[in-house]
Amino acid sequence: MLRRAQFAQFVSSTTSLTMNRYFRLMSLATLEFIFNLPISTYGLYLNITSRPIYPWKSWSDIHFDWFTIDTFPSILWRSNPTLSVTLELSRWSVVFCAFIFFGFFGFADEARKHYRLAYWAIAKRFGVTPPPFSLGGKVHPGLAPLFFLTFHAVYLRCTPSVLANHLVARSLSTNPYQASSPAPWS
Repeated sequence: MLRRAQFAQFVSSTTSLTMNRYFRLMSLATLEFIFNLPISTYGLYLNITSRPIYPWKSWSDIHFDWFTIDTFPSILWRSNPTLSVTLELSRWSVVFCAFIFFGFFGFADEARKHYRLAYWAIAKRFGVTPPPFSLGGKVHPGLAPLFFLTFHAVYLRCTPSVLANHLVARSLSTNPYQASSPAPWS
């Protein structure tokens, strides 16, 4: 119980850290540890066993010809399975990690809100106007009846005021299944 209280105090002490963000970050760190440990261990094993360790003589020897980048045809490095696995693993592990990172943080509520804002900022340049509920993700309580009436009035091909009068008259009738006035769209 003490740990839980300390954790809640820690999370509430910063404004940018929420419980959701904290658990996403910890899950990402755990997943990174689970995947990175075997890959790094295998890379270390390959570096130790594939060739002898170059003896250190001096800094000038280590840095000699440092600007030369050797290129080899793929037929040479693909003929050695160990070298091929090492190169391909180092190449594609970065892409895999990027997808994992995006999976954890790219589908969060705040990220989707920013995607929506960016989409409507671009769409406005082309003359498309967003509906009143699209920017915040939810209909504002004051706009909900207006949005309801406007949407259904357009759908039923009548004005919002006629639809509102019909709904009020229907709600005041004794039998809720029989309207006291005919429907404006019939």
